[in-house]
Amino acid sequence: MSKDTPMLVIQQEEHMSKASVARLYEMANEWGKELGVKVVVIGKGMSAKLEHGNADIVAALHEQSAAISRLADSNQQVIDYLLSEEVAEAGDVEGSHTRYLDPDEE
Repeated sequence: MSKDTPMLVIQQEEHMSKASVARLYEMANEWGKELGVKVVVIGKGMSAKLEHGNADIVAALHEQSAAISRLADSNQQVIDYLLSEEVAEAGDVEGSHTRYLDPDEE
């Protein structure tokens, strides 16, 4: 089963004999296979809490960082293209730039 397999937690409400607990575990394993879930049985007086890992969040942040990096590269390519077009129009191979991306600058 993968780490994303759903979990069914069965909590005993009453004390049970060893034979009853063994039968409960046996049934729980059958249910788990039939339902495609992981079954956990906990005794009376115990509690369980399922903690969700942060692996999915970290993976999403890595994907977002990669997308931002690709966007920055794309923006740089657009700027480089615009500057090369300006140089070609001006006939200046040294790169003297007279047109700016900021419309207020001249």
